[in-house]
Amino acid sequence: MEKKQSWFERFMENRVAPAAAKFGSLRHVVAIRESFLGIISFIVIGAFFMVLRDVPGISNLTAPYAAFLSVGVNLTYGLISVYLAFALSYNLGKSYELNPLTCGLIGTMAFLFVALPRVGDTAPLQFLGVAGMFLAIITSFYAVELYRWTLSRGIHLKAPQGVPPAVAGFFVTLIPQVIILLPLWLVSTVAGVNVGAALFTLFQKAAVLVDSLWGALVMDGILNSWVWFVGIHPFSALVPVYFPFLTNNTLANAAAYAAGKTMPFVQTLAWWAGNKTGGTGSTFPLAIFCLFSRSKRLRMLGRVSLIPALFHINEPLLFGLPLILNPIWLIPFCFIEPILRIGTAYLVTQLGLVAPARVLFMGFLPGPLIWYLGTLDWRAIPWGFVTGWILPALVYYPFWRIYERQVLKEEAQSGQLEQTI
Repeated sequence: MEKKQSWFERFMENRVAPAAAKFGSLRHVVAIRESFLGIISFIVIGAFFMVLRDVPGISNLTAPYAAFLSVGVNLTYGLISVYLAFALSYNLGKSYELNPLTCGLIGTMAFLFVALPRVGDTAPLQFLGVAGMFLAIITSFYAVELYRWTLSRGIHLKAPQGVPPAVAGFFVTLIPQVIILLPLWLVSTVAGVNVGAALFTLFQKAAVLVDSLWGALVMDGILNSWVWFVGIHPFSALVPVYFPFLTNNTLANAAAYAAGKTMPFVQTLAWWAGNKTGGTGSTFPLAIFCLFSRSKRLRMLGRVSLIPALFHINEPLLFGLPLILNPIWLIPFCFIEPILRIGTAYLVTQLGLVAPARVLFMGFLPGPLIWYLGTLDWRAIPWGFVTGWILPALVYYPFWRIYERQVLKEEAQSGQLEQTI
């Protein structure tokens, strides 16, 4: 007999989940998500050069080659907004079924017109790096949307018949490019308006707000867990909002460290991935609890989910227990665990017990190891065990006992039913 849904489950499934799914499927949100995931590999390459240049012990051996290693950092971290502008324009154009290469080139050019407005032989390069990420988002979307509008209104030249496709493309894009680039040139170069600095100031104010303890609890904790609780992967709904800040903060910390200044941000990609083990909600302890359960079904789930959870893949637990839309897990998964874990991770970093992360590192590794590779501070390992293993285990255990008794009762009733049949 199928179990009847409670009013809470119906509300979450029929109201909250569709709203989260709709936001995550918005065209511009998808473009941001795919673009940031696309440039992560470039930043990881830069992080490799940075590790060789800066890690204690290794840096002593590589000191004679520090200038060469810095080139690798500068051509990745230092040009990250250029790569981002192309990726954003490419992905957004592709979603509109426009020529993605053309959109990528136009969006990149639009970004450069604003990022390098200086008259003369030299131009400031700061907005080509992390300082220009917000600028890249705005100008790329502006360029693609205006390009789409000009084409839809027929504001373009038509190539003569028989002209090769490559030449025909030149005719079609010429007038739209002028329409897109001329206002940017007039504002940034002729009028001298520093659009990049203005947007960077706004982005930094938002970054500081998000980087606060309350920002961390809401963005990385409660919202992240709530989205998963209704069955929507956070990478679909929250990554486009949160990743620009995490990436910006990581690169800003790296630049501050290289300049000998205090690293300004707590929340970075390595911090975000490293203070947990077992994905969203730090669910690795639940896999261990399942492994030693008196329930046959839960023991089997523990064997299946243990290794994946260790490497931040917790879908077997989310759908297997299940955690999703299960009222028993609402309080610990969506409130107590994220507040306690993230609050602790934030405070130990802010108090200097663990160095802020400056190396972009995230991936399918146990949390303590990710946190260490991001900070290059050995103290991140014991604190990673505290935040990602011990605290979640203490939070989940009382609720686990309640849930296990419920499962055992259901198994007993099922066994009795089978005997009567």
